[in-house]
Order: sequence, then structure tokens, then C-alpha cells
Amino acid sequence: MNSSEFLEILKARGITFCAGVPDSTFTNIFQHILDDPDINYVNAVREDVALGIVSAAYFKNEVGAV
Repeated sequence: MNSSEFLEILKARGITFCAGVPDSTFTNIFQHILDDPDINYVNAVREDVALGIVSAAYFKNEVGAV
């Protein structure tokens, strides 16, 4: 699966917000998410911080993914 297909799956499931720890393994996916105007992305310093960020976004009626 390429990063464009992955992004379309996220969008099909209603994901509007993502947070994560940048990693060179997923550079293409992160770039596609950053370039997409329908999904907000926040860099996190650790995975637990990413969970907290996405949990907070839920209170803004955002559907999130880590």
C-alpha cells in the first residue's frame, strides 16, 4: 500500500486529525498528511504525548489517529 492509498483510507474513515512522532520510515505518509488540507497534523515528542493531543482533539469533535 502506498501513502496515497493509506491517506484515502484515513479520510474514508472520517479521520480529520493526526498526531505522531516523525520517523524517517514513514516520511512519505507524513508528507501526504501535511499536504492534505482536510487533515490537521501535529508533531509530538513522544507517543504518549501524541495520544494526549488526539484525545484533546476529540473534544473539538475531531476524529483522530495516532
